[in-house]
Amino acid sequence: MTTRTTKQLLLVLSSYFKAFAADPDLFPICYPSNHRRMISW
Repeated sequence: MTTRTTKQLLLVLSSYFKAFAADPDLFPICYPSNHRRMISW
């Protein structure tokens, strides 16, 4: 793996974790304790 692809992967991961921190309800499979929408009905 080259350094460029590693940096791209890190960028994708960081953006994914930012989105996860912003709205954990979007990821109920990854973080089951946060699927309040699925439990509410």
